[in-house]
Amino acid sequence: MTWENSHTTDLAVRCSSALQILQDVLKNRDAISKKDLEEAHGLVIFDVKGIAVGTGFAHGSGLVMARHAKGDWSLPSSVSRTYVGAGPSLGANLYSSARVLNKEAFEKCFIEQRWEYGMNLSAAAGPFGANVDVKGQSLIQHPTRSKGAYFGVTFGGTLFEENKELNAKFYGKEISAREILTGKIQVSEACKNEVRSLWDFLTSLEKQIENEPVQ
Repeated sequence: MTWENSHTTDLAVRCSSALQILQDVLKNRDAISKKDLEEAHGLVIFDVKGIAVGTGFAHGSGLVMARHAKGDWSLPSSVSRTYVGAGPSLGANLYSSARVLNKEAFEKCFIEQRWEYGMNLSAAAGPFGANVDVKGQSLIQHPTRSKGAYFGVTFGGTLFEENKELNAKFYGKEISAREILTGKIQVSEACKNEVRSLWDFLTSLEKQIENEPVQ
């Protein structure tokens, strides 16, 4: 059985946590390329705790941002992540992940909010972790930061769902993830200031690798 739970609850806190996760998991310049960012339609960042013996269930939470056609990034939407799978797995770890998604995966997971099914291979030892999805999230990249030791090969489904309560608390009104991610909202400067460090980091990252040749 697997149990996972996020330790962050407020969207402003998650923005700070997401920035730290990105700084940690993207220290390796090979973790993400210029081509990845150019093709990216979304970025989801989450922080979870897990323990597994055999098959099981996993749940965590974080935030998602959309990359607009003109290259800028949207405001964040709070999301929860649920995974249900079957297969051999063993270990315990704390891990954070930043997933860069292509158009198909982004729209399916965060606009339509449909289950994604596929085979997943995960391994972690100390600060290093890796995940491989086969016919799963349609990921471009999945860099991971972890603590502990874990190995698992499972077949199952993953669902990301918007957290309407946290979004409403952060933006001061009830609002859908679609409105947030497509930029169809007007928000206060206070909200923007909570996200500005994330935007600045992503802009800086793109500038750092702008001369990297497309692979």
